Amino acid sequence: MTDRYINGDVSDFILDAIRTGRAYRAGALFTGVANTDTKSLLVENTNTDTAVFVLEPTASSDGQIHITKRGTPTVDTEGDAAEVTNKRTDKDDDGGITVTTAGDGETGVLSGGDTYPTVTAGSGSNPSNRAPGTSGETRVSDLILPGESLAIDATNESGGTSDISISGEFITVPTVRL
Repeated sequence: MTDRYINGDVSDFILDAIRTGRAYRAGALFTGVANTDTKSLLVENTNTDTAVFVLEPTASSDGQIHITKRGTPTVDTEGDAAEVTNKRTDKDDDGGITVTTAGDGETGVLSGGDTYPTVTAGSGSNPSNRAPGTSGETRVSDLILPGESLAIDATNESGGTSDISISGEFITVPTVRL
């Protein structure tokens, strides 16, 4: 990667990825999530020579939620696929990114993984507290190397049933550029 992207304006990096067809998005809406239930979005990099940058993963809800991330959890049961969309409208590839759902009441079951420290808590009505990690986290938040994965977990803490959405945007970069 050139110094322009490391030390300069990251928006050039993002725009270049969209222009060249290396920018993607995926997400899932979970409706009727019971209190204390957790829903997850698992992002897997199936490439052998391409890394995946995760941009601003977010979760939102109509009630209070707790959001965490886990690096490379074990997939005990494969979940349902969430569509990966290329952000360039004339492309329809998935960039070697597989996104599936998991959690309480879902087909997919995840366990373990390296849990990231919890540093943000908030409610669905507070937009600055919807991103896991530092409140208001922007730009690139994680790098998934070939063969690795990242789970974004959201737990309903509203005291009742809530809807939860989890989404992310991704950019692929050949590992030789890292």
